Amino acid sequence: MINAVERMKSVGRREQDAGAPTSIFGSAAGLAQSIESEEQFRIGIYPVICERSPEIAMGLASCLAYFLEQYRDAKVYRCFARFDANDDNSEISDSDYQFEIADWELTGLADNVVLSGRLEVGSSGCDLDLVLDSGLLDEREPEQYTTHHDSLAETVQELPRVAAQLMESLAGPNYEQAIIEYATADLAAQELESLLESVFYWNLDVYLSFWDVEWLEADRLEQFRDVASLGKSHGSEFAAWCLGMMTAQVMQAGVAEYGEVLVPEVPETFDAEVRMAGGAAAAAAGLASLGFSDRAIDLVNQYLAPEAEAGVWSRAIEIQLEAGQISSAIDTCQRALEGGAEHPALYWQYAQILINAETHEWDVEALLFVDPETVADEEQLPAEIMHALKSHVELAPDNLRALQLALTYMIELEDAELWSHFERLARNDSFGEFTDDIIDRLLDLPEHNPAYDILKGATDANPYAHVFLAHLALADEDYSLASETIQACRGQLAELDDSLESELQRLELSAKLPGFEASFAEIKLLLGSNSQATEAHVDLLESAVEIAPGMIDLYIELSRCYLSWKDKDSAQEVLNDARRLAGDAPQIELGLARILWANNDREQAISQLNAGLEAFPSDVYLLAQMANYLIANDQLEDARPFIVRAETIAPSHRAIWQVRHLVAQKMAQ
Repeated sequence: MINAVERMKSVGRREQDAGAPTSIFGSAAGLAQSIESEEQFRIGIYPVICERSPEIAMGLASCLAYFLEQYRDAKVYRCFARFDANDDNSEISDSDYQFEIADWELTGLADNVVLSGRLEVGSSGCDLDLVLDSGLLDEREPEQYTTHHDSLAETVQELPRVAAQLMESLAGPNYEQAIIEYATADLAAQELESLLESVFYWNLDVYLSFWDVEWLEADRLEQFRDVASLGKSHGSEFAAWCLGMMTAQVMQAGVAEYGEVLVPEVPETFDAEVRMAGGAAAAAAGLASLGFSDRAIDLVNQYLAPEAEAGVWSRAIEIQLEAGQISSAIDTCQRALEGGAEHPALYWQYAQILINAETHEWDVEALLFVDPETVADEEQLPAEIMHALKSHVELAPDNLRALQLALTYMIELEDAELWSHFERLARNDSFGEFTDDIIDRLLDLPEHNPAYDILKGATDANPYAHVFLAHLALADEDYSLASETIQACRGQLAELDDSLESELQRLELSAKLPGFEASFAEIKLLLGSNSQATEAHVDLLESAVEIAPGMIDLYIELSRCYLSWKDKDSAQEVLNDARRLAGDAPQIELGLARILWANNDREQAISQLNAGLEAFPSDVYLLAQMANYLIANDQLEDARPFIVRAETIAPSHRAIWQVRHLVAQKMAQ
């Protein structure tokens, strides 16, 4: 099983370190190494079960996989069949790909999201029930998504929206990426069923190849040509989309040996008809992955007409960028936007390319929004970026990240619409993620007083505007206004959520103890170098705890100060106070366990961590510390499940690297 899992993980990854395993317990040769995973969402897709039409249900699952893996933050693992690598019989029956995840699970993938489902097909139509379990990622309960349609064709046509809904549940709305979709499932029932079955068997063969089941070249070509023939004979956009996705699937690193045979087939298969555009763009991306950039560009360029979908334009731009054709990519962006491809992702993509051009001082030959005759040379590129971002925000007003970025350029250029956009941000940034940085930048303006009126006016719509107003007052060293604003917020709201209360306490510290943040950073740096804290440090932190009793970090550092004095009793007392005054937190459990371990009370330290993991089962620091203690106790096998869980949640977390180092030391011994 390990080899199959490692192969699945390697798909799409450019080879960096041949033979490196992907988890601590991946192989005897590499117990202390692991992967670097950039994907936030690692989605294991398990069977969609259907008693009446299992292959059709699995075809729908395959199409969902094609949609989900287009998102940059997602990596998809198709866990499509139970397989016993020790069984000489590699024949697969429908019972092998129609199973519940409770009956068989592919371990070691480090997937933090699981998708499974059921399909009911009857005289009244199709009911598709999907279950999305992201508990390892965010500790939420599994969510169910149910759709009913009168026909299979309607179910297929709705898949792009279903996939978008699933990703939105995980990552929030998608404003910044154009997905290759199809408009219709334009086939008769029999042909549509046949196509879905073919798509599933293709995906199944890719999956079985990870288990060393032979997939003959002749079979691949026959499967590819059958789908191509079905699409051409019926003029089907959906069939072309499926064919393009199938092509791209086997032209990635890790499975490229299966895709190379299709290279000469692709240009002959995708003609210049508009219905082919989505599939051709996907196939072109596959060609580019194999290094055939010129062929890929020639293929996708056939479809770059004003009526082309945003996903086609976007994929063409990506292919040009990967080929190093920066000027062509910029030109393609401009052609798309000039031609009326009104999609927020294209404006975002254009802005990102120009930001890179600005950073690397690339030449940009022509501009779309800025008239060079009316704008100074040094301001032309920033102004073009600003206009692209403003256009994006008009189409995606809820994308506060883009609004924040637009405001950075508007401040730099002192744009006339600066204050209206700042007001939009202040009224909508309900968690304080984006506005603080903009407030710091506003201070560089010759005049920033309008910000005060805007923030005061925004407090009714957004309680977090109190935080922004206090932040601005503190930056202007108006400690009285900052304190008044904090108290006004508490007086205005009957209840404060934990996040807002934490921010108010942080600001109150800065108002009552000017310069505290810098002093706190110095204390952390001192303790991090294993130096001893001073009495002044302890006095400062004790004063801070009185002002901000809900800030757990203060207790943690105060406890560390006492530990630097070898005063373990006081350190433990501080953490107990933290639990009483600030509530439970994984940092507190971790700190208490470390004190117990330092007192050589190992059993009690492990019990403390167990209690912490009951409350916070996905905290990587607690999991890693438990693994460390068990390994130190020569309980390597007992440490294994904690390591596996930590790697599943965050493969590249720094705490896991410490565990790997300890594992390597133990194995060396």
